[in-house]
Amino acid sequence: MLKRLCLSSILSSVASVACLISSGCTPARPKGVPGDTTWIPGGKTDWWERCAYVENQDVDKCQTFNAVGATIEDDVYLPYDGGRLPLPSELAIDPSARLAGPYVICLRNGRILLPQSHFASQKKFVDDELKAR
Repeated sequence: MLKRLCLSSILSSVASVACLISSGCTPARPKGVPGDTTWIPGGKTDWWERCAYVENQDVDKCQTFNAVGATIEDDVYLPYDGGRLPLPSELAIDPSARLAGPYVICLRNGRILLPQSHFASQKKFVDDELKAR
């Protein structure tokens, strides 16, 4: 069920869906947002995310930027499922995941990453969302 939710092709925003289907458009990347980020269309606002494996620290570090380019989150991210860290090749962000949010990063392989600094509160959020479905 978790994998289905993260891999879902249903987007939150009808306008974003129409845009993606009709022309594959992505809004202009805000100034200061790195070029390797992924655009995430949200229900009320959009944001940009990126994750990378930091070898010398053995961690996955992710960043989230809002629609105007300000940093929302810049933290070490941990797997929601408590499993091993995703391999660098698995850090592909799924822009169409229904559970995605500025603090919840869904990967194309169905796994979810949460920020270490508020892991417990975000885990509760994801748990509650999954129970409600």
